[in-house]
Amino acid sequence: MATATFNCPHCGAPLNYDGSDVTTIRCPFCNTTAVVPAELRPARHPKIQIIEVRDTAPSRTWIILPVLVILVVGVLFAVIGGAVTRGVNQTQGIDALPPVKESTAPVKPTITPQSTATPAYAISGLVFGEKGIGAGMLNNAQYLAIDGSQTIYVADYTGGRVQAFDTNGKYLRQWKAGAEKTNIHGMAANQKGEVYIAAGSDIAQYNGLTGELLGRLTNPNGGEFGDLFAAPDGTLAATWYEGRWGLITSLEGHRDDLVIFDARGEIARTIPSFISGQTDSLALDNFVAVDGLGNIFVLSDEMVFHFSPAGKFVNRFGSSGDQPGQFNSPGCITVDGQGRVLVGDFNVIHVLTPDGQLVADFPVKSRPDAMAFDARGGLWVLSQDRVTQYIFQQK
Repeated sequence: MATATFNCPHCGAPLNYDGSDVTTIRCPFCNTTAVVPAELRPARHPKIQIIEVRDTAPSRTWIILPVLVILVVGVLFAVIGGAVTRGVNQTQGIDALPPVKESTAPVKPTITPQSTATPAYAISGLVFGEKGIGAGMLNNAQYLAIDGSQTIYVADYTGGRVQAFDTNGKYLRQWKAGAEKTNIHGMAANQKGEVYIAAGSDIAQYNGLTGELLGRLTNPNGGEFGDLFAAPDGTLAATWYEGRWGLITSLEGHRDDLVIFDARGEIARTIPSFISGQTDSLALDNFVAVDGLGNIFVLSDEMVFHFSPAGKFVNRFGSSGDQPGQFNSPGCITVDGQGRVLVGDFNVIHVLTPDGQLVADFPVKSRPDAMAFDARGGLWVLSQDRVTQYIFQQK
């Protein structure tokens, strides 16, 4: 039988159905039992019961004679009917048609090929982490980053705890980036295995392997740093704010800048008021991502702002809503190796082109807090103290 495919109703993973009589299939990704759609199941035909007649009568004569009589009568009717038909045809000038032979072979059911369901854009794979304070457990984790050796770092929001895992979800180690009351506002990891933590007025640089403090990055204007992104070229993009907290009634005394640090930790350039300068309103919760060419994408509220590698504003896209290309409750942003922009939204991740055209949406179990790609193109998503790997089925 032809094989058909349909999506798991729970996680969206493609499930292969071999056309057998089974009515349910267990999803190998989320372990949910999925019911095979009725339109994919083969048509059921009534079974013909064959009754074997055993020769138990004392004489076969009374069985054979009626059968012979019926056959003879049938032949006579066929001959007479054929002669009459030929006569009529000849009278009307119509050529005689050859008799239609009736097949005695059993009729085979026609199998209509089912259209293969479109596979999900991305399906969930490995999942690790759970709520708690033990090794390998997460406690209000908000930040995720991956370095060049494929080590996954996850940081709790409060307490400064940073944990390291491999791509099999195995716990490796942990270290502290601050004290008990430290609140982390951004984290990034570069190809060399260095981890950057934004907490307050500076960015601490650590050896990801040992947790050793390597240095601090600062802004001479004071203020405090927020979201971070380690770009492929070794630079570090950092959101920076003046007057971020407290009662805010105007733009005066408040500013949102984007600061780019070079590989040595020196400020290479600053884009002042990079979001509020475009909107004329305060933007104090921005998320940043940088692609392989240096293009900068910033998620602010329900919009994405695109800047050139030199920091020049290019365009913006997105708005609040549930329609394609709109965002509901976005909370993080990243870019893939093809330059596509991914926005983590409420129970969905949007995949868009650099100019904002929607490529695809794929579901996630809850709103993502952070996202990062590994070197093999796998997407890792942190959400509600769990880390989930997503494997892309379409490129």
